[in-house]
Amino acid sequence: MKVLAFDFGGSTGRAVVGEIADGKLIYNEIKRFDNIPFTKDGHMRWDFDSLWENVLASIALAKDVDAIGIDTWGVDFGIIGRDGELKEEPVHYRDKRTDGAYNEIVAKYGKEELYKRTGIEVLKINTMFQLVAANEEGLLADAGKILFMPDLFAYMLTGVMRSEYTIATTSGLIDPESRGWNYPLIDELGLDRNIFADLIMTGECYGNVKKDILKSLGIEKDIKVIAVCTHDTASAITAMPADTRSSIYISSGTWSLMGVERDAVSTRNSGFTNEGGYMGSVTYLKNIMGLWLMQELRRKFKRDHPNITFKDMDVMMEGTEEGKYVVDTNDEAFVAPADMEEAIKEYVRSHNMGEIKSRGELVRLVYDSLAYTYAETARSLNEMYGGVYDTVNIFGGGSSALALAEATAKATGLKVVAGPKEATAIGNMLVSLISLGVIEDIEEARDIVRRSENVKTVMPPS
Repeated sequence: MKVLAFDFGGSTGRAVVGEIADGKLIYNEIKRFDNIPFTKDGHMRWDFDSLWENVLASIALAKDVDAIGIDTWGVDFGIIGRDGELKEEPVHYRDKRTDGAYNEIVAKYGKEELYKRTGIEVLKINTMFQLVAANEEGLLADAGKILFMPDLFAYMLTGVMRSEYTIATTSGLIDPESRGWNYPLIDELGLDRNIFADLIMTGECYGNVKKDILKSLGIEKDIKVIAVCTHDTASAITAMPADTRSSIYISSGTWSLMGVERDAVSTRNSGFTNEGGYMGSVTYLKNIMGLWLMQELRRKFKRDHPNITFKDMDVMMEGTEEGKYVVDTNDEAFVAPADMEEAIKEYVRSHNMGEIKSRGELVRLVYDSLAYTYAETARSLNEMYGGVYDTVNIFGGGSSALALAEATAKATGLKVVAGPKEATAIGNMLVSLISLGVIEDIEEARDIVRRSENVKTVMPPS
């Protein structure tokens, strides 16, 4: 059996087809497309029409697949009117509309109280604040349902309106104990509880692709749409090859999402968030600035070296001193500077750490600083959970940077497993294959990842 995975990120989307052959997961990216936001009616929005056209084109390319799984970023949603139509293009989480609602709700409850009631880190982008802002604008007056982005695509394909558990947890509106909608909080916020679709758990089926869509694409066989871990972070964690009982994960991309897989929600540390994972598990994690700094440095360096790669940047730091400069990667100075190179240099100067003398030192600084932050987070997790974690599993884009794995092993004193790079799409496909009965369970799925992927192990210095 073959499955089609749609993996939507903040700037691109892609379609990947996979199947199990000789005990390994074999997969191929069949289409990649841009995901470019635009401004309309004073709001930053996602171009849903363009994304939907690419979904249909990808299904037509894939043709002979048995199931489709969809994962996206969290918190954002579309509003379905009572007539069943999408009312407007979904608003982007970076839109400023939440500022007033955020300030209003935080002033009323306080961050600590909100965290205890939701288990979710209190951030302006959370769906909770977006919905209150939309309600104040009158946009929910004739809403039938709100659907998170992967659920919206699933609805367009099947006509079935459901909210998958992992993506729903990013809203801040799921009760951390019952794992259902937090209706008391929803009522207090002045939201209509009827706009929230029934939850669907990971591995269940939304339904089949509508017959008229299949006919228009020239496809005769039925195709199921599976509720995979539709939040991309949860999908990536599903593909984690290291033993989750003793391993800390880092989903490494523009952001580093660092945490552990647990059975229950914990609200003991508001610096961590409790998001949903495979089959109702909890992905207890901390949001850390990730490869954003390196991506911005590369963008600057390309002015002088148009073809420079991240591997070229690793070569630049050869001969530089390890641990010479360590900065707080989450500092506001690095969130959106006009020039990341100058922002880092100024930070080093202003904190009396000396003077950056080369671009190689800048690259070394980023890896060392990330590794230091990882080490602090790993210590916190081991203190919370009795020192059971002896491994760090880095997956996603950052897993291909051996220098980051080496710096992390040295800073944490823990073994580092690096890979797989394509964790999100892999996790998506694996859940579909479990649902179809091709793979027995999550343990077998993760064993397949270990057999299929080129995963590297880096030991800490003895």
